[in-house]
Amino acid sequence: MADSNGGSPAIPSGYDYDFVSPIDEDYVCQICHLPLKKAVLTRCGHRFCNDCLLESFRRSVCLHKHVLLPLFSSSWCFFFYQDIFPDKASERRILSYLVRCPCPGCQWMGELREVQVKLQRCPDKVVECPSQNCTVKLARRLIEEHMMTSCPWRIVCCPFCSENHPKSQELAHNESCAFYPLNCINGCTQVIPRMQVTPPVLFWSPRFLNSAGPTISETGTGYNSCQHEILMPVASLVASPNAHNSSTGRERQLTTGKRAERTKHDFRCSICRTAIGQASLNFFSPKVERRDIERHIHDQTVSHLSLACKKIVTLHKEFDKEKTSLSKQLDELKKENDSLLLKVSAISKTRNDSPTYVWKISGFSEILRQAKHGRNNKLDSKPFYTETYGYKLKMSVNPNGDGSGKNTHLSVFVIVMKGDYDGMLYWPFNQKVTFILVDQQDSAEERENIVMHFKANAKLENFSRPTSDENPGRGYARFVSHEKLKSRRYIADDTLYLQVVVSPPSP
Repeated sequence: MADSNGGSPAIPSGYDYDFVSPIDEDYVCQICHLPLKKAVLTRCGHRFCNDCLLESFRRSVCLHKHVLLPLFSSSWCFFFYQDIFPDKASERRILSYLVRCPCPGCQWMGELREVQVKLQRCPDKVVECPSQNCTVKLARRLIEEHMMTSCPWRIVCCPFCSENHPKSQELAHNESCAFYPLNCINGCTQVIPRMQVTPPVLFWSPRFLNSAGPTISETGTGYNSCQHEILMPVASLVASPNAHNSSTGRERQLTTGKRAERTKHDFRCSICRTAIGQASLNFFSPKVERRDIERHIHDQTVSHLSLACKKIVTLHKEFDKEKTSLSKQLDELKKENDSLLLKVSAISKTRNDSPTYVWKISGFSEILRQAKHGRNNKLDSKPFYTETYGYKLKMSVNPNGDGSGKNTHLSVFVIVMKGDYDGMLYWPFNQKVTFILVDQQDSAEERENIVMHFKANAKLENFSRPTSDENPGRGYARFVSHEKLKSRRYIADDTLYLQVVVSPPSP
């Protein structure tokens, strides 16, 4: 086996799960001391995990195909490889034990053979985010929400150009997106895509006028796309602000090198920068001159406020829309929560983990009347368990009798049902079953309960392990006569109480 830094597989072992009930010592590996995995049986009667035994062989000293294997501190077992056999019976028994789900927070319990299938769909199992490059690990039930809302590598669509990109690269994409909206560089309120924004001419840009001068690139796009188009206005405007309308022959004959050299001078000279800046303002003919900007702001206050109000109205509509959507989602979550609470309540009411089950039957006079008219002559109780992880049973009564008690007696039966823990129980069902009809006298000393009991007959199919939802019932067709029901307070306030007590058989 490898050390902590090695890449070899881990030391083999048995089933390391949280078992609901203790494991029989016969099904525990003598090497790893865990429940057997792929159990094997040796000639001497010991059981081991197949992988544990093979690993023990590998570490032991082999002499002529036989191995000396330590089992206990004071005993040794000497046998040949061919004296080891698969123990299928033990494997089936171990796989039928109940275990708890190994995922934190999961309340599932089931047979060991079902664990791997359960883990493949367990909502509490911690799994990695399926997004590429994302290393986040969360419970499976949270992965979908993570991928939709918080995964930095989830794929999103640009609302401007419809191009897909990871969420973590959204800022970088927005910096280069040709359709990303930008404010007009001339200071108006219009918002236009980046591809339609025309950069200002080099000579009037504030970032150049307030610097020592621009750096002119021989190749490229944007601000420095053409030296001829940029440098000629710069050189001309120094001499005359209106030079853009007519160029002298001398200016047209300047070489590119001289223009570039003169431009460097123009932008380093404060007088030239001032002249160029003023000329550029006249050249572009802005809507509002700088000296009139204060008057423009004062005169156009209403227009500016109107634009602000339009933006507020738009935001208010978006807010109302989002509020309505969230309100609908909240209502749906409340309905789902109420539904889950009802289901949990219903399940808790149907479970009874006590060996004594009390069945309250209300409105008995109407139930008996309908049964005598041939309607609803069978009434079943809710299912209950004899104990925690015990047998699942239910009671059944025929108000107008069944078989020999037809039309004269109340018949009572117990029915064995298919339960959640049948795999760990002993079959056939062989418990003692006691029926009790409660006499509802106020004084306990005056009560005369009707009590009948029987021991389950293992030979009857009624008490074998159920292969369908439930077995045929077994009980008393003549449990109590209709006349005797009226003789005492067996029925009070039109209600009777039936008890069934399940206990181990008497020795």
